[in-house]
Amino acid sequence: MARVAPSRDTETAILVNCGRRCALCTGLNNDHAVKKGQIAHIDRDSSNSSYENLAFLCIPHHDDYDSVSRQSKSFKPDELRHYKKEVCRQYGPVYPSILGFLTRHQAAILELNNETGQLAVEVDKNTFGAYKDLHTDLVNLIHQTLNADVHRLLHDWYIEIDVTLRTINDEYYIESGWRRKFDNGTYSQDILSAKKVIVTHALSRMGTAYITLRNFLAY
Repeated sequence: MARVAPSRDTETAILVNCGRRCALCTGLNNDHAVKKGQIAHIDRDSSNSSYENLAFLCIPHHDDYDSVSRQSKSFKPDELRHYKKEVCRQYGPVYPSILGFLTRHQAAILELNNETGQLAVEVDKNTFGAYKDLHTDLVNLIHQTLNADVHRLLHDWYIEIDVTLRTINDEYYIESGWRRKFDNGTYSQDILSAKKVIVTHALSRMGTAYITLRNFLAY
């Protein structure tokens, strides 16, 4: 296959997220020094220049990685994927931002993980405000994220919370005391039933995306 150069944005993301630390130097030798190096193709296919298939290596390790040894075990793609994630976790600017985000919105996240279709019926106004703040900060975090893996996880999460908030934030709701509630005096139960289904599915997918993100960060 013909060699395909990575896009400028992809190349920048690779370099920024590892801080120009060689994934193999860091993972194998605990050598965290900034290195002169090159971007390697993890599956050794130079036509596949996606973010997921690229890693920054110092020049000696890049030469070793691309060489096929008959006398000793060659580096495996899964080894390099693992060490790439480790070095990005330590030096990628997105990780501290995500951890800060999760800490800041911990209460709202836990509430959302425990919500059911009843959320389509009513929600505490303060809780609803916390969900909107979570949504806003999640959008800002996505815009800061260069790491394609994390960007996709955050975006999946955002889609579901966006669907949820749109579903319970329209003309079918009224404010009553401490809560926002579905206006069942004006609108039919069929509308509410449909909203419950949408919210239930979105909450389930939101929970899955959140767990996947936590697992990724802990990798």
